[in-house]
Amino acid sequence: DPVTFKYKDSDCRSFGLIAEQVFEYYPEMAPTDHNNLPYTVNYHLLSVLLLDRIKKMVVIDDEQTRIVQNLEQRIEILENCI
Repeated sequence: DPVTFKYKDSDCRSFGLIAEQVFEYYPEMAPTDHNNLPYTVNYHLLSVLLLDRIKKMVVIDDEQTRIVQNLEQRIEILENCI
């Protein structure tokens, strides 16, 4: 989940992600220190991963649309039989 924070030397509010949470799902986006603990987020990789997810969601949405259309046609056929 996105969080808001302020850097110690600034009053400006910033937004970011918690490295530990990112590491759970995308370890390649959160490099680890010598204790194998994530310490930052590689934000430059985020857009690539988001684009991949969007493409997968479009495929799922298209398939669900086809299923719904098929079901609507079947319902119409069944209703005409009543």
